[in-house]
Amino acid sequence: MMRCANSAARNDETLTAINGYMGMSDGKVYDEASEVSAEDGEVIVKGPDAVDVSLTPEAAETTSDRLLTGSLKARGQQHFKKNPPIGTSEKR
Repeated sequence: MMRCANSAARNDETLTAINGYMGMSDGKVYDEASEVSAEDGEVIVKGPDAVDVSLTPEAAETTSDRLLTGSLKARGQQHFKKNPPIGTSEKR
């Protein structure tokens, strides 16, 4: 479960950001890692761009597993794009 951080002011800022923000669907690929910290039993993820969420430890663990799986898959895709298996089409 994703939750906004502690204060009411923070919740108001988050709602404003959600209502005025188009999301990260602009197609941009970020090469900057997110900052991650723990505070009051929540995992806080910030950046890149407008990412700013608080997660339960359980949600953070699941997200971590999904990020690692996606990262390994993407690395494999990059590798095979540059080095196609023998017997397939030439390098792109």
